[in-house]
Amino acid sequence: MLCALAVPRAVATAIIDADGGAALEALNSGGPLREEQRVAGIDRLARAQAFAAGDGDIALDMARLELSRTDPDPDRARRYLKRAASLTPNNSIVWSLLARLEASQGAPVADVSAYLNLSHLTGRFEWSSILARIPAELAYWDKLDTWARDRAVRDMRRMTDDREFMRSLVPVYLRLGYNERAILLREAFPDSTRKKFFLKTALRAAGIVNR
Repeated sequence: MLCALAVPRAVATAIIDADGGAALEALNSGGPLREEQRVAGIDRLARAQAFAAGDGDIALDMARLELSRTDPDPDRARRYLKRAASLTPNNSIVWSLLARLEASQGAPVADVSAYLNLSHLTGRFEWSSILARIPAELAYWDKLDTWARDRAVRDMRRMTDDREFMRSLVPVYLRLGYNERAILLREAFPDSTRKKFFLKTALRAAGIVNR
């Protein structure tokens, strides 16, 4: 029985790693990802899933590659994420990405809030899920219930309490709109010293200042 389960997964892994896993490696490291790498990566993952149809991580990686595009296809990304959610309902990053995707498409606040709640229930303290939740929470800030905003503030301040975690917030900040940036700076940084450090780090990351 175990062998029967292991063989399809081994085949799927071999397909995914055929190019050395270049697309996923670039995505995970934050390095440059060429469009042809992205397309090839999604194609390999789709072929791999034919051998391991119950593997939610494959569907999640397909969604992540699709969402990394400059102009992602929301329907395709949603389809991948919902498949991942059906296979791995306890994976909080899936719910976080669904919340972020629906927020970017202007979905009703009830839908976004439901996904945010599921993300919190399945991975309240997971840094990757917090980072993925923040854009959706900020985009719907004035529409969220008070308790949902308080929950988001606690998450953001937990991140800004540690300089290493604070640095991981910089790419998220740089992708936000003006209003969302203002909310983040106001709510996440009660300490002006930390705020100055964060802004300097963000400016350096954006190439606006050198040191």
